[in-house]
Amino acid sequence: MFNRLHDAVSETTQRFDGELTEQIQHLEAQLKELREEQTRNKGRQQRQLSLVGALQSALGQVVRAVHATQNAGEEELLEAFWLEIEAVQNGEYGEIDLAQLPKPSEPDGGSSTQGNNPTPNGNGVLDVEVVNGNGNSPNIEDMTLTQLKEEVQKVIDYDQVQKYGKRNLRDTWEKAYRDLFEAGLLGSGLKNTEQ
Repeated sequence: MFNRLHDAVSETTQRFDGELTEQIQHLEAQLKELREEQTRNKGRQQRQLSLVGALQSALGQVVRAVHATQNAGEEELLEAFWLEIEAVQNGEYGEIDLAQLPKPSEPDGGSSTQGNNPTPNGNGVLDVEVVNGNGNSPNIEDMTLTQLKEEVQKVIDYDQVQKYGKRNLRDTWEKAYRDLFEAGLLGSGLKNTEQ
């Protein structure tokens, strides 16, 4: 009795339920896609953080090198450096193969396997050792703190050392010493300590 009324209820309910089910499936697919996008974004963040570390290290070296060049009064060299940076920005060195770059020549024309330019260690810091006037080449770690301070203060003031860290730490004076060596402002030469 009154089956048509019940049929009408069933039909409308089923039709509406089908539409809702379709919308739910669509939303679930969107949710899955958004979760995948979120995972990709977290991976991108990790890559960005790695790149930030490399870029900060490079910027730190650039700032130190530019400061040392300015202190040395080498404005033409600094201008050439900025032109090289512009060339890098323009992609001129985009395909450069570092392995094919010429090896630095020995200052005495010798055949030693070590070049006269320092190379960065795993932390992006240049490891250098002194080559003094009598041909000896002691490692920077062999120098006393007093020797380091004396050598550094031949080039920069005591107050300027603070930009490398706390002045009561040996590491600060070593950083300053390496920076000044890299800029060619200390000693008669420098030598790479990495093997």
